[in-house]
Amino acid sequence: ETKARGAAHKPSDAPERYAGVLDAMVKIGRRDGLAGLWSGVGPSLILVSNPSVQFASYEWLKRALLRFKLKIEPGVKDFTHFDDILDDHTDHVVSEAVTGPQ
Repeated sequence: ETKARGAAHKPSDAPERYAGVLDAMVKIGRRDGLAGLWSGVGPSLILVSNPSVQFASYEWLKRALLRFKLKIEPGVKDFTHFDDILDDHTDHVVSEAVTGPQ
């Protein structure tokens, strides 16, 4: 015999629903303990550090590229559009290599 379509039924692999943040914290805390509440924080902190790494690598690469350009062409004061694009794309690669999933 099959159940009527739309009958209340929660499969065992269905995600648990929470009434709010406090409800979620209480239920997770009871089920998984304190470690369960903090699981995933480490990887999240690495992920949010990506913009910091990107900014730092952009500034470092910008100074390094300007020093290189000054050796080749003394008196140069600014970057070309190509230099900006090169620096921007390179800092994205660096930040993803440092903080991206391994």
